Amino acid sequence: MPSSGRIAVRSMDIPDRFAFRLLTMPNPRHPAGAFIGDRVAINHNLHLIHVLTGALEFRLGDGRRAVGTPRSVVSIPPFQTYTCHRKTDDAIEMINIHFHLHWDDDWSRKGALVFPLSFEPENLPRCHRTLRSCLNVWTDGNGTIANRWRCALRLHQLIAGYGSRFAFVIPPRPADQVMQEVRLEIEQAATRGDFQAANFASRASLSIPQFNRRFRQAHGLSPKSYWQHCRLRLARELLKEQGRSVKEVAEALDFSNPYYFSRWFRQLQGVPPSEFREHCDQSMI
Repeated sequence: MPSSGRIAVRSMDIPDRFAFRLLTMPNPRHPAGAFIGDRVAINHNLHLIHVLTGALEFRLGDGRRAVGTPRSVVSIPPFQTYTCHRKTDDAIEMINIHFHLHWDDDWSRKGALVFPLSFEPENLPRCHRTLRSCLNVWTDGNGTIANRWRCALRLHQLIAGYGSRFAFVIPPRPADQVMQEVRLEIEQAATRGDFQAANFASRASLSIPQFNRRFRQAHGLSPKSYWQHCRLRLARELLKEQGRSVKEVAEALDFSNPYYFSRWFRQLQGVPPSEFREHCDQSMI
């Protein structure tokens, strides 16, 4: 959904035009006292978490932590691993917003617009009401395209409000060209069922510990985590294709059988492949 606007940031201006795309609006719920596993998740996009009831602690792969409550919003950075843990025994409900922002020019050369790990907007109860209203539209199987577009527009306005108050710019680091090339090779290896760190390290003329450290410095997560992320992203794309069975997707990703694929997908995605396929249409405008 193209849009025009300007977000005031503390360090520098951003382009006058950008495109906002709403991806999904998950609404996880956990009864009071129910166990919440410490499954490691990988974030693939801009991700804002609104905890409507209860409290959760989010532990990022880089060691940082943030607590989500009805008084705050948690922002998980792109390509970051994290786990979530209960802080209270109360019932927990969240509404998450996954979205992309695309700049008209190559913003990656200038820096990254990010949100703090945790921030406290004014009038957050009103924001929660907006989220619930949009969620009802977003998940309505009989809803019209026009209503879903209006929903995306309201969320765009909500996020722009957050951005004008809290967003900031991180200047870019010098690009590591070798690690950029290795990253592309890892993406191309996403269909293979084993990750050979020694091969990638050898191509970069590094030991495995040096390779892991340098890749994490360049891209924010380990080479194997990034490979898993690429495989999960590819699995999601294949599952959305009409006519492909779960078995065929498993074979395309070099799994020995569909059972192992389903278990792996559920560990990373949180739901089995069949359930993801049933609900994937809700993630599209």
